[in-house]
Amino acid sequence: TEAIDHPVLGLSGGGDAVEWLVPKAMWLARNEPDVYRAAEVICEAVDFVNFRLTGRWTGSRLNATCKWNYDPRAAAFFPDLFAAFGVPDLLDRLPSEIVAVGAPVGRMSAAAATELGIAGRPLVAQGGIDAHIGVFGAGTVAPGGLLMIGGTSVVQLTHTAHRPAIAGVWGPYPDALVDGLWLIEGGQVSAGSILSWLSDRIFGLDRSGFEALLAEAERLDVGGSGLLTLDYWMGNRTPYRDPDLRGAILGLSLWHDRAAIYRSAVEAIALGSANVVAGLVDEGVDIDRLVLAGGICKNPLWLKTTIDAVGLPARVVRDDNLSLVGAAVSAATALGQFDDIGAASSAFAAPASVVDPDPAAHDRFLEMLALYREATETVAPLAHKLARPRPRETGP
Repeated sequence: TEAIDHPVLGLSGGGDAVEWLVPKAMWLARNEPDVYRAAEVICEAVDFVNFRLTGRWTGSRLNATCKWNYDPRAAAFFPDLFAAFGVPDLLDRLPSEIVAVGAPVGRMSAAAATELGIAGRPLVAQGGIDAHIGVFGAGTVAPGGLLMIGGTSVVQLTHTAHRPAIAGVWGPYPDALVDGLWLIEGGQVSAGSILSWLSDRIFGLDRSGFEALLAEAERLDVGGSGLLTLDYWMGNRTPYRDPDLRGAILGLSLWHDRAAIYRSAVEAIALGSANVVAGLVDEGVDIDRLVLAGGICKNPLWLKTTIDAVGLPARVVRDDNLSLVGAAVSAATALGQFDDIGAASSAFAAPASVVDPDPAAHDRFLEMLALYREATETVAPLAHKLARPRPRETGP
């Protein structure tokens, strides 16, 4: 998609990610043309659920803006873009009406209510992408707030009042989540998945073994392993947008043990997060409030290391599922209980505890971030060669 020059692609950083709806439709049309031709509707799970509940095909403005090349300012898709992508009839297969998050989709059908055992016909509110809906649960709607959810991967989400000129992110998306604001999405492809890969597949640890490893790794100083790891096991999303980058562990010697390797991997993921946040700030994006949520909160080393690396006090949401809280925000807004979805978010925001960064540790991470960036630039050409599959040799 990045080979196509179209203004709306500027809203997604110049191209689409392969896991989005449009590239999936392109793949389907090319590789399974009979299935594509037979499909009356191509949609996402939230659209299908809403259809089953209400009998109406509607698309979420959030999903459409972030993943379907929809321009909410013009309230339009672009058939010429779909034609350039090789799916000229895709628009005919998408949900015909786009509805903002927190707006009513419609009343639940009598049949759906009966099947679910629900009395009456409740109103169904529009939702959207799970992590993005979590912004409402975190209370980070206003510019300056940044939600970082750490799990298998990491996503960073923030709003700005004006469109910044910024590269290496998804977006900025206008009016995607909230009217009048630009949504910026950063991310790290591999995070908790790297840590699980090490502890489970490589080290073969059970729960007690992992806890012992974690305790040993926590006793090491920041950068004290003498290792520098690059967290690109499955490429990089932000800020390099390079799927062919690969992970690396630099500085290994025979005295390094599992704790040193694990500690360095945790630091690499934290440095990746700090690199995203620092890049946003360097491009003029104000960030003064950080909320952390997800599986990262269950790994104390990863949590503390990330806060120290980023260097901002963090509100840590340890228990609540922010996406579920955000869904409640959407529902309350659709019911008219609040003037706008921002006010609903402020009222519903999940409780959090504040954790401050260690200034000395942050200073050390600033030094390591420079090495991390230098190593990325140095290793990238080799990683690209290794990531590209070699052609199979054929016999005579």
